[in-house]
Amino acid sequence: MARNANRLPPEFTTAQAEKIARVFRNNVNLHIGYHPLEWSGPLLLIRALRRNRMEDLPPDWSPYLLGNFTQIDLNCEHNELVSSALAPIIAQHVAPLLAMAQPQRDVFADVI
Repeated sequence: MARNANRLPPEFTTAQAEKIARVFRNNVNLHIGYHPLEWSGPLLLIRALRRNRMEDLPPDWSPYLLGNFTQIDLNCEHNELVSSALAPIIAQHVAPLLAMAQPQRDVFADVI
């Protein structure tokens, strides 16, 4: 139907569509089955304020969060959060949390 309506590139195959559908189904199943655990560390939420749905609120993590919650709102769009212009601002908020972090065991050390 989509091909007949010229909504797909001519080289797009049924096999590609099936792969995309499998990924979508898997994402839905993961979402349904996910139950967050309690987190005792700090949580930093960085939000882009310029977005289509201004009524969006951050999820209520309070039932799972035992540590501190910090929310940083930046006057930018979501895709700008990874820009070099905002990197110093974001680093300023992330660096103290990284400095507090305990070194983790290398999970791949036994594999290599």
